[in-house]
Formats: sequence, structure tokens, C-alpha cells
Amino acid sequence: MTVVEYMWRYRDALCVQARVLRELAELRDRAEGLRGALSGGVPYTLRTKQKDGTVRSEDAQTFMPPAKGKRAPTEAIDAYLDEEEATLRAVTEQAVAARHEVQTAICSVPDPRYQRLLSLRYIEGMRWAAVESELEVDHATGVRWYDAARKHLERNHLKNIL
Repeated sequence: MTVVEYMWRYRDALCVQARVLRELAELRDRAEGLRGALSGGVPYTLRTKQKDGTVRSEDAQTFMPPAKGKRAPTEAIDAYLDEEEATLRAVTEQAVAARHEVQTAICSVPDPRYQRLLSLRYIEGMRWAAVESELEVDHATGVRWYDAARKHLERNHLKNIL
């Protein structure tokens, strides 16, 4: 893994975290819809195909209770949702740890100008031209600062990782 790949882990972790939160919200929405339908709170239409090829529709207002010894469908939904939440929580914790590692690496650079450059590029996700404009430096200075920061990270902070 290069320094650049390591530093981009911050942005990748943000994307993962956003995806996980979206997935969790979608799962909760689906679970609520299913829970309502299965408990009889939301009417639904039951369609059956007849022998003559026609489709018969009838409105169903309730859901049949589970057989003895079986879990209710809503309990199964809750158990599945709990499992998925635990999985997504673990993914989120990994993303937070990766972001923290990158922030720690940036803070290990001794020059605050270099820290700011790395933060703008890898945490804020700015393009190089925007970073140089924000720091009010020309391209050559931006490259020189980046090279110095990268070398510091390779020598000190990332030598055990890379």
C-alpha cells in the first residue's frame, strides 16, 4: 500500500459509512412495511392464478398466526434486522477506525502547513489546484510540501503499515 492509497482510506471510509447508514435505513423501512403487512395493520391483496388462467384477487385484512413451535413472521423480521444491524455496526466501526488512523497520520507531520495540505487533499477531498489556491501557494510549492509530508509519513508514521 502506498502513502496515497493509505491516505485515501479516509474518503473510502466516509463512503462506506454513508452506504451503511443508507442500507440500515432501507432495511428498517422494509421491516416496518413487512411488519405492518404481517400483523394485519396494512391491508394487502392476495392474487391467485385459477386453473382457467385468470387471476383472482381478494383483499386480505389479517395474517394467519404461526403454527405451534414456529416463530411469528414479525419475530423473524426483527431477528434478521438485529443481525444486519450488528453486521453494519461492525463495518461502521472499521470505517471510523480507518478515518482515525488517517487523522493520526496527518497529525504526526510536524509542519502545520503540510498537515493542512494533507487535510485539504485527503480529508476534504479537494483537487490539487483547489488545495494550492486555498493555501495560496503555487504548484511547485504545493508539490514540494506534499513530497516532504509524504516522505515524513513513509519514514515515521507508516513504516510499520506500508
